[in-house]
Amino acid sequence: MKNLWLLPKWCRTAGWFIFAVCAFLGLYLIFIEQYLPIDFQPWMALKANIAIIGTLAGLFMVAFSKESVEDEFINSLRMDAMIKSFILNSIIIVLLSLIMYGFYYVYVLSIAQYFVLLAYIILFRYNMHKYFRNNEE
Repeated sequence: MKNLWLLPKWCRTAGWFIFAVCAFLGLYLIFIEQYLPIDFQPWMALKANIAIIGTLAGLFMVAFSKESVEDEFINSLRMDAMIKSFILNSIIIVLLSLIMYGFYYVYVLSIAQYFVLLAYIILFRYNMHKYFRNNEE
C-alpha cells in the first residue's frame, strides 16, 4: 500500500476551527468593514491576507487529515472525490465565465479556489458516509 502524505487526525478539528474563524473574518471584511469610514480601516490588507490564507489552510487541514483507518479503499475514495471535485470546479468556472463579466468574474475566480477543497470535503465525506452506512447493514 502506498502511503499518502496526510496530516495527523487532530488537524481536522483544528482545521474546522481555523476555517470557521477565518471565513467569518473574511465575510466581515467583505460585507461590513469595507463600508466603514477610512479612519476605521487600519490593517485592512493584513486582515484580508489572514482571512484568505487562514481559510485555505483550514480547508486544507480538514481535507488532508488522516482517517482513523487509512487503507487502500479510503485512498480510492479520496482519489475519486478529488477527481470529481476538479471536474465539477472546472465545469462551474466555464459556465460562470459565460455568464459573469467584469469585476464579478474576479469574485467567481476567488471563490473557485475555496470551492475545490469544499467540494472535495463534501464528496469525500458523502462517500465515506455511504460506505459505512452500507457496511453496517
